[in-house]
Amino acid sequence: MRRVVLFCSVLIATVIVDQATKIWASSRGLVVLNTGISFGVGNFSQNMVIVCLICLTVAAAVSWWRWASSSPRHVLAAGLFFAGALSNILDRLLYGAVRDWLPLLIVKNNLADWAIFLGILLLLWPRTIQT
Repeated sequence: MRRVVLFCSVLIATVIVDQATKIWASSRGLVVLNTGISFGVGNFSQNMVIVCLICLTVAAAVSWWRWASSSPRHVLAAGLFFAGALSNILDRLLYGAVRDWLPLLIVKNNLADWAIFLGILLLLWPRTIQT
């Protein structure tokens, strides 16, 4: 039961915060629409439904894989990863592209991208670091 509460809390909070920051950034003209995948790679505007289905399938598979773990860190990671993917999929379905606004070197990204990155980092980070 704790895993479900943690996963759902992280998922809901992350999607709400990401969407709220995108609305805020949109109102200030900071948003660029990204039809590509990561860092604007590719233009998938013609195959948006296929891209959404692939992203959703990958996010669900990774989340399910880590869900089997009893580690709260892995459940947190799965929640972050799935929430980031879900929020970006929501953008693709509503706007035909992902709304990016956070500057990162020469590209822009969003909080959902950072949730995906942090989720992957938590999944791959070793339990203990040996020196």
